[in-house]
Amino acid sequence: ELDTVVARGNAQHGVSVTIAGAADVSLVIDDSKFAENGGMGASFAIGGASLAVSVDETEALRNEGGWGLRFDDDTGGASTYTLADTNVAQNTKGGLIIDASGAVGDASVSIKDSSFDGNAGNDGARIVGPNAFALDVSADESSFDGNVGNGLDARSPVAASTYTASLTKVRANANSAGFGVWLRAGGTPRDAAGE
Repeated sequence: ELDTVVARGNAQHGVSVTIAGAADVSLVIDDSKFAENGGMGASFAIGGASLAVSVDETEALRNEGGWGLRFDDDTGGASTYTLADTNVAQNTKGGLIIDASGAVGDASVSIKDSSFDGNAGNDGARIVGPNAFALDVSADESSFDGNVGNGLDARSPVAASTYTASLTKVRANANSAGFGVWLRAGGTPRDAAGE
C-alpha cells in the first residue's frame, strides 16, 4: 500500500516497485503524488497469481523521463484496475500505461472522475489487454485532452478475445498526433508499449 506518498524531484523514477512470485497481489495507491521526476512518476512491474490495483486521489505530474504511471502486468490470473479521482498530466512521455499483454488471465480496467491531459510524446492513457484473454474497459466522467498522441488508446492484442468497452461522459479533445479515443482489437502485443 502507498498511502499519502510524495515522490518529487528525483533524478530517476519517483517510485519503482517490482513484485514477483506466485501469490495474489493487491496494490493500493491513495492520496499520493509523483511529480517532476527525471524518470517516470511511478512504475510497477508485477507478477503473481492474480492482481488487484486501486488508485485513488493520486497525481502524477510533469515527470520528464517516462510515463506518469506505468503498470507492467505479467500475472498468471485475472487483473483488476480501478482508478478514481486521479490526475495524470503534463508528463513528457505519456500519461498512464497499463500493459497486461504478458498476463495469463482476463483484465478489467475502470476509470472514473480522472484526467489524463496535456501529456507529451505519447498517449494520455494506453491500455493493452492480455494476449489471449478478455479485456473490459470502462471510463466515466474522465478527460483525455491535449495529448501528443492518442487521448485514450485501449487495445486487445488478439481480435478473437472478448473485448468490452464502455465510455460515459468522456472528453477527448485536441490530441495533436492521434485519435481522441481509439478502441481496437488485434495488433502486435507490446507493439507500442515502450518509451
